[in-house]
Amino acid sequence: MQFGVDEHRRFITTLGTIKNDSDYGWKEMQIEVRYFNRDGKLVDVGVQSFPDLTVQPHSESAFRVRTLADQPDSAYVTNAVLVRTAKDIRRWP
Repeated sequence: MQFGVDEHRRFITTLGTIKNDSDYGWKEMQIEVRYFNRDGKLVDVGVQSFPDLTVQPHSESAFRVRTLADQPDSAYVTNAVLVRTAKDIRRWP
């Protein structure tokens, strides 16, 4: 997790990788990042769609989710990343 500020807003950015152990490729994913405080309580969430991201079978791809931070930086202690949706790469379009 990384924190940043532009002119008027604070952001939190999560970098990670998606590993695909299946025999089918994935495309057009939506990733959700849940942020937790030191007590394990959910304090924020970020969701981002990746229309151009593809993860081939038995490989991995990197991603970056950047979202507005609603809490002080110190509230973000851990996170959990979920792939909310993904299409089979064999599906047209």
